[in-house]
Amino acid sequence: CTMGRYKEAEELLVSAVNEEALAPLAYNILGLISFKKKEYGSAAEHFRSSLRLDGKDTDTLINLSNVRVLEKKYEEAVMFLQKAEALKPEDKFIKFRLGSVFLLNGECVKAAEKLTEAIKLDPDFAQAYLQRAMAYKRLGNEGSYLADQQKAISLKQKFIMT
Repeated sequence: CTMGRYKEAEELLVSAVNEEALAPLAYNILGLISFKKKEYGSAAEHFRSSLRLDGKDTDTLINLSNVRVLEKKYEEAVMFLQKAEALKPEDKFIKFRLGSVFLLNGECVKAAEKLTEAIKLDPDFAQAYLQRAMAYKRLGNEGSYLADQQKAISLKQKFIMT
């Protein structure tokens, strides 16, 4: 998308903000555009505006957590992801993301636990095995690290072969 197209989209979305039913979505999309433009402060503002109108939108909660991760504000990112998880407890991607942020924050035990939950929801989730392997490595659990690495490799090969 060219910069001119962003401008055009932003103008349309600003007008959509005035329509009550469209406002949360419009703010979320404005936040995504700001995020893409690397205007993270503006992105966070738009995501917060969306959440003030619809605090149960998991996509917006995840988007705001992504901004916080880039700002290295991991505790805030975790808070938003935990809210999303409470709304969608069976979402493997939210659990994966939460485990990944715990790992970034050096909370390896919590990371491994959350990634295990993601794997229980999808035993073929290769990325979750790789992230959990990193948590195990940082915890000094070499056996589990190697086992998860091998499982992820076998899943990737299985995917390539099918």
